[in-house]
Parts: sequence; C-alpha cells; structure tokens
Amino acid sequence: THHGSPVATHFSAYDGNGNVVVLVSASDGSPTAHYEYGPFGEPLRITGPAAALNPFRFSTKRTDPTTDLLLYEYRAYSPTLGRWLSRDPIGERGGDRMRQKRTLLRPHRVGLSKAAFLQPYGFCHNDGVGMFDVLGLFRDGGGGPGTDNSGHADFANVTLCPFDYTLEDRGGTAPYPPGGDPERHFRDLPVSAEDVRVAIERCDADAFQRAMHRGQDYFVHFRKGYRWDPWNSSLPCWGFGHFCEPEADFDAAAWQDAEAWTRTQLEAWLRNCCVPRCGRWCAWAKRATTFCHPRSP
Repeated sequence: THHGSPVATHFSAYDGNGNVVVLVSASDGSPTAHYEYGPFGEPLRITGPAAALNPFRFSTKRTDPTTDLLLYEYRAYSPTLGRWLSRDPIGERGGDRMRQKRTLLRPHRVGLSKAAFLQPYGFCHNDGVGMFDVLGLFRDGGGGPGTDNSGHADFANVTLCPFDYTLEDRGGTAPYPPGGDPERHFRDLPVSAEDVRVAIERCDADAFQRAMHRGQDYFVHFRKGYRWDPWNSSLPCWGFGHFCEPEADFDAAAWQDAEAWTRTQLEAWLRNCCVPRCGRWCAWAKRATTFCHPRSP
C-alpha cells in the first residue's frame, strides 16, 4: 500500500501489448497504480493513489478524463463502444480501399496494376516485412489533379504508353527503409532534372518515369527543407525525411508547381521521342530515326 503523496515521480510497467498496467514509485519502489483492460481497451480496474492522475494507460495513449476517450494521433477511440469515432484520415484522402469503390475495380484509372490494386495489405506497396512507413501516410495519388489528395499518378501524362510515375515508390527504390532507398526521394531539383535530360536524350522510358518521380518529389520534400540524412539534428525531423510532419505531401500548391515542371519535361520528351509504328510495343525511340505510330503524340 502506498502511503505517500501521489504527486511524485513514477515508473511505468507494461504488458505484452504495450499497455500500462502498473505505476511504481521512484522513491521506494512501491506500486502506486494498477490498471486492467478488457478486449477493446475498456478499463476493468483503475486502483491506487496515482491511478487517476496518469492519463497514459491503454496502448500508452492519452485518456481524456472527461469523456474517457483514447486520443490517438489522428482520431479518437471509444473503448466503451469499441470503435473509432471518425474514419481513418488516410482513407478519406484517397486510400486504395476507397478508390476501389470509386473506380468500380478499374485499377488503371488510379495508376495501379491489377495485382497491386487487389492486395489486402496496401501499405509499403504490399511489403510489410521488408519495409516500414513510420506514420502510414505515404501515397501515390489517385485523388485527381490539383487537390490536396493529388499525387504522382495525377500528373500530366501521355495516352499512348503512359508513364508510371509511381514506379520509383516500389522495390529497391522505395522511400521506406530498410529495403528501399529514401535518399532518392529527397534530392535537389537540378540533380533530378539532369537525370531527366539524359533519359530524354536516350529515349529511356523507364529512366524518364523514375527521374520524373524524383523531380516531382522535390516540390514537397527538398524545397520545404526535408532531407534524408538520419540523425542530423540541424534538419527538420532529424534528417528522417518528413516522418514527423506527415501532412507535408498533402499540398495542392506544391502539386501545381510540380505539375508545371512535369508538363515542361513531358513536352521535351515528346519533341525527341515517340512510339514506333513497328517493333516492340511501347519501346520508345528517337523521332529522327523511326517511323512514329500514328497515335503517338
């Protein structure tokens, strides 16, 4: 039994799910609070002199003492009801599940392959083992041009053999460690612009769409001061990109600037390259050395 004042220093003890179950006095090691929870986080036991003073309990999230709601980072949860009180914010910003309903299972409309579109694990491009997304809010677009929901899939493109501006977000070039390469997504514009120029000169469609992605990223990443230089305390988010500011990508004005840049580069590509009339389909070639397909722009 604790006999001292509860207003003191206490240590937390957790169960296997990360819930606070005991507070221990730092002065004498005696327990000052006990917590037990039901399957939905509802409190079954709150005892001890310091129990009510500690707001961090189930899931280590703050409990509002007036409403008993758990205040997660993006929405409130009611353990009494066993449900969230609002929808998932990333879903409302154009998540894959909502896009499926809106596009009637036409994945090409949102820049996704059919296989990727139907995967139940949409985060980290269906690689939850090899990658991680710190706040779960990365996205490639599909919300339509010129809105806060716009992303890479919404930029200007060609109708015949369109580019996949989202390809750079997958595999070994993805922005998620440890399997990806986050630095590629936080580069200055001249670096990516030079990569685009070389791709145009060679009519290398894969190099072009990947370099375009990196250039588009500049407007919401590098231009805002975000870098990938981990543990650099002089940078925003300690050099870990913009993980501490997940709303950085949702920027309609920055998207418009990136769209203008995209159109300029796309025009340069089309001046030099076209889809050939004969040969392998979608194998772009230089206009000066091939007969262009009549539908090629």
